[in-house]
Amino acid sequence: MEEEQKPQVPKFNIGFEGLRSKPYLPVGGAFGGATPDATAIVAHVYVEHTALPHHLLYDREVEGDEVKVNLQSEERVSRNDITREVQATLYMPPEVAIVFGQWLIQHGQTAIQKRGRQP
Repeated sequence: MEEEQKPQVPKFNIGFEGLRSKPYLPVGGAFGGATPDATAIVAHVYVEHTALPHHLLYDREVEGDEVKVNLQSEERVSRNDITREVQATLYMPPEVAIVFGQWLIQHGQTAIQKRGRQP
């Protein structure tokens, strides 16, 4: 019995081009969620670091006619303990967010396995 020959369907080709000035963004986490009308997912990707001080305070000492700043008496006044600096905001339909998340999981697991550690 002869097998039925399927018609040859040409392959579909997708090309990628990058912007010459595309940014490379470090990402330590993301914050966000669904828009109020649930038509999109918003993810603010950020890096996290110790907060920079809002300002520094130093004691001043009077010695005769001179006023000197005592640099040993530094007091840092900060607004927060940690700063999450938003690098970019991603805005995508929920279907794209799911595919993107699955892609990240797949490639993240592959990279961890290549390093010799299991998640």
